Amino acid sequence: MKDVVIEVASEFDPATFSAATSNYAQCVERPGMIGIAKLTLTCEHSLEGRFVIVYLQESNVALSLCEADVFGVIGKYDGGTI
Repeated sequence: MKDVVIEVASEFDPATFSAATSNYAQCVERPGMIGIAKLTLTCEHSLEGRFVIVYLQESNVALSLCEADVFGVIGKYDGGTI
């Protein structure tokens, strides 16, 4: 994979997704080639949402993943330290 972008959203409709007009909160952007066996990425800042969208920066479609583990903290983020 190359140039992976991960975003978080409260609502998501894959039928209307467009990377070019995405306005979801960006978790992390990983430029360059990435091995496909196992990848661990950490959001650059705390985000709130129900959906995790993974796509290739130059692509216009969200990726379908075989397996993804998402970890987070349940509760309201108040802007302080988690």
